Amino acid sequence: MLLKTRIKNEMERGKLLEAKAKAEIGELISVEEVKTEAFNVARVVRNNLLNIPDRVSALLASINDTEKIHETLTEEIRTALEELVF
Repeated sequence: MLLKTRIKNEMERGKLLEAKAKAEIGELISVEEVKTEAFNVARVVRNNLLNIPDRVSALLASINDTEKIHETLTEEIRTALEELVF
């Protein structure tokens, strides 16, 4: 039993040392950094999507062709979503 515990502790210690080494060379980043970056990207995309009506409403009001309206909206949405590409 003592041997199993010692082996388990050494394996955990090895994993911890490996994680520290990866963090030092930049292969690992903190969970907080990931959360912050994801939040910032989502906020930019949200803002871009919410700004679409302000940007294109006057233009769309002057268009009588439903295909052109669809094309314009699709283009605007794709542009807003391009922020998700890292």
